[in-house]
Amino acid sequence: MQSESPLAEEFPLAHIDGQDVEVSSFVKLLIVKCLNPSKFLVAARQVVALELGDRYLSPPLFDIERSFEDSSPTTPLIFVLPGANPLGALTSFARRKKRLESLKSVSLGQGQDKRAEKAIAEARKQGCWVFLQNCHLYPSWMSKLEQIFESLSARASGTGPDSAGDSTHPSFRLWLSSYPSSAFPSLVLRSGIKMTNEPPRGLKASMIRGYTSSKSVQESLNLLVGRAESAQRLIYSLCMLHAVVEGRKRFGTLGWNVSYSFSVSDLSITIQQLLYYMQHSESKQSAIAAVRALAETCNYGGRLTDERDRRVLSALAEEFCSPEAVERKDEAETSEISEFGLPAGVILYKDALYHIKELPVE
Repeated sequence: MQSESPLAEEFPLAHIDGQDVEVSSFVKLLIVKCLNPSKFLVAARQVVALELGDRYLSPPLFDIERSFEDSSPTTPLIFVLPGANPLGALTSFARRKKRLESLKSVSLGQGQDKRAEKAIAEARKQGCWVFLQNCHLYPSWMSKLEQIFESLSARASGTGPDSAGDSTHPSFRLWLSSYPSSAFPSLVLRSGIKMTNEPPRGLKASMIRGYTSSKSVQESLNLLVGRAESAQRLIYSLCMLHAVVEGRKRFGTLGWNVSYSFSVSDLSITIQQLLYYMQHSESKQSAIAAVRALAETCNYGGRLTDERDRRVLSALAEEFCSPEAVERKDEAETSEISEFGLPAGVILYKDALYHIKELPVE
């Protein structure tokens, strides 16, 4: 009843049909629910990991490319909100596909209908991408969107009135984002590919997202030849800092006195600044000091409005963005959470990412 890890305790055997039988993990979970309900959620995660595997404890990484592969000119890609702002992810994806110049973004709202219709008409002929943001903010125009989509489908199938001489370019894609709304056309919803980019839960998930969604991580390590070990350890510490800053939001006012909207772009900017100062500073210490000051006062600190929250951020920056964090060689010394430390030695990007994926699910 008072154990911090009730599932790890020795359970008495069940007496069934005159025989002693070891109870299953699910029965143990029920006992925990009855005797120690405050530990039920932790115990439930342990049972899921034991019976199904750790991969069922974390949602899959947001992979926009896999969704794109299943799309077509008549299969829209729909970002379901709430979730992380999809514009940054879409822009990065368009840059990788060398389609950034042909991406046309329209934030829907009153008076944006003509602009959106013109963008779709031009993109359909030229093979561009159109991103209509926040469809829920313009419910009166959703019927028109449905008509446009029906016209696209008709032309693609060859049944439209102008299908013979006005075909849709095969590279055309329609991207949409919307909160759940009764006005959103059901035909578009049924035909589209639905995606959501939920914020990660826990240090492990947040660090994986930081390493994989920030192109700056790989670029920095490729460019910082000769300083790979120092750069890797500092990038790992910055990802840990970002994960802790984001993770504190789960605890309400126990984490931050005011609710702040941190995002992975804060981490990307910090790593880009690290890249610059590591290349142009005379010493590693001055580069780290500059990056820490910018993170503490601008990248993360620029969002803070409470003085006590600033003190918390300053303490976190001192822990994770300092020369001491880079010089630590012992895993147990990387942070007070020993399991989340970076192993000693020169670590490549893929090795650090593998290490993060092997961290315990908290």
